[in-house]
Amino acid sequence: MKKYFRVPLTLIGAIGLKQVLFLILLGCIFFIATADLLLSSIFEESASEHLIYSRIISVIAISLIGLSIATAVYSIENHLDYIRKITGELENLYEEDLPYSEKHDAPEAMLNLISSLNRISEDVRSNFSALSNERDTLSSLLETMTDGVILVNDSKIEIINNSAYQMLGIEEISADSNSFMDIVRDHEISSILDEAVETGSRIEADILFNQTNKIVHVISSPGTEANRKKVLLTLHDLTESRHIDLTRREFVSNVSHELRTPLASIKAIVESLESGAIQDEKYASDFLHRIHSTVDSMNDIVSDLLILSKAESDTENTETDIVDVGAAAQFSLNSLGDKAAQKHVSLSINAKALPALVKANETQIEIVFTNLIDNAIKFSEEGGEVWVDIDLNNNMVAASVRDNGVGINSEDIDRIFERFYKAERSRHNEGTGLGLSIVRHIIESFGGSIEVKSNVGEGSLFSFELPRFIETESC
Repeated sequence: MKKYFRVPLTLIGAIGLKQVLFLILLGCIFFIATADLLLSSIFEESASEHLIYSRIISVIAISLIGLSIATAVYSIENHLDYIRKITGELENLYEEDLPYSEKHDAPEAMLNLISSLNRISEDVRSNFSALSNERDTLSSLLETMTDGVILVNDSKIEIINNSAYQMLGIEEISADSNSFMDIVRDHEISSILDEAVETGSRIEADILFNQTNKIVHVISSPGTEANRKKVLLTLHDLTESRHIDLTRREFVSNVSHELRTPLASIKAIVESLESGAIQDEKYASDFLHRIHSTVDSMNDIVSDLLILSKAESDTENTETDIVDVGAAAQFSLNSLGDKAAQKHVSLSINAKALPALVKANETQIEIVFTNLIDNAIKFSEEGGEVWVDIDLNNNMVAASVRDNGVGINSEDIDRIFERFYKAERSRHNEGTGLGLSIVRHIIESFGGSIEVKSNVGEGSLFSFELPRFIETESC
């Protein structure tokens, strides 16, 4: 059908629809008036013939007008059809294709509209892509931050990252329940938020968050004057740093105490000797023996501190070699044989898989076994037993030292590896309190882990694992 309307449509595309309809109507009026005048002059005497020809001319004119109207309706419908197509594709503005392109068989009058829409679509998609990239970058940044971030707007949470979830012990926020107070449930943080909104100033404070038992540094930063109800909360977890500070203070206090006590003892003995006890050979010999023993104790403390310091801070420069864990355990058992014999404690080793090789420092692995076995002997009763087991656990070498001695209280187990910590201080005041701390740091420095299980009166089991060294044949 298109071919019948090609010339009118071309004309419409060239000068416009309104202009074409106006010209057709003028032409029809002019044609009717001219024809009527001609017929009137030709058929002056015959009114009937004049009427017939007038009706014929009217029919022709009406047909022309109808043709014009049909052409206009078809053109309008054609344009509407393309507009509908463009509208449909505009709904998929953010999809891969442009809303409409010149490659379609569109009317010429529509091409400018299509071209403009394409440019608008490109601009919108470019802006949308830029905003999407910024959103993804912001989201990635928030999720990788160790600090918690919460954006609150009019007491409603708009943004919260994973660190804030974990720090505050918050579960997933539902869409219909994002009230800050209902979710966080902490009056101190809420008051910091409210103060920032009221004053328009940045507020900082350290609080103890009871739900997770964490010490949190909270920074509440309000928005602009026009947007003051929007507040950015930044949460920094201080728990670990406060624990380190506390450990450091306790360490200094413990070192001072451990050295002050023997020094005070030596001073008292020296004063007694100066007061005349040195003249009594029996008392003098006993006092000198005590001084010697106290100095040895102090020397043990200094030696253990040096070993601990090296284990904590010099792991990268530690010389490593291929160490047979079973051989290291046997060496420690042999060196402590006399001490065990004095308490009638039997020592035994069960090496199910030999050789059990690890990449470590041989001297330090021997220190581990010496400390664990020495503790087992020390806290065993007369006639007790100490067992050392070596085995393989997949790609790990598993070792354990077990005794049937006095055991450890449950409240002491969590702190047993702390420096200078001694379980049951009133009953056992031997040692420096550094041995297990040294053991833990040595094991961890070589990529291993250690744990303890114990019940009072049933003995203790110290077990650790180290990455197994597997020999490979050279090609």
